[in-house]
Formats: sequence, structure tokens, C-alpha cells
Amino acid sequence: MHNHIPSNATTQFVGSLGSLTQIKAARGFARGQSGGDLTDIRALRTGQFYLAIEAVPFRKIRTSMCLSHHAQGPLTEEEVIERACRSM
Repeated sequence: MHNHIPSNATTQFVGSLGSLTQIKAARGFARGQSGGDLTDIRALRTGQFYLAIEAVPFRKIRTSMCLSHHAQGPLTEEEVIERACRSM
């Protein structure tokens, strides 16, 4: 995780990380930024993230799957538009 990315954003989402270097960087950032910790960041499941907003510590959230989730490959532009129109 590049140190300029989280420090320039007021809303941060962090998903499962596998690299020890990235995990250490994310946990260090969470402690320094808001006093929080990302204790089980390596074990997050699909749809689970840590979320932080300005002046609020990271907390674990669960989200529904987004338009880009797919089983066989990336959606075509037409499929994205179709799904977006269905949800309006």
C-alpha cells in the first residue's frame, strides 16, 4: 500500500491482504490514523472490508456484491449498463 493513497482519502476501504508487507503497512496506517487496528485483515471473507471515515476508527463491514462481481469473466460494457439500468 503506497503511503500517499490512504493519507489523501477521507473514506478508506481495506479488503483482505495476503502480503505481510501490505498487512504491516495497513495495520500501521490504521493505528496511526485513527487508533484502530485491522486484526484479522488476512482472514476477511468475500464482501467483508474494513471501513474508516474521517476521524472515525476502522470497523469491519459486510457489503453486497457489486456490479463487477462475476463468475466467468469480466462483464462486457453492455452487461454493466444493463445491470445498472435494472437497479434504477
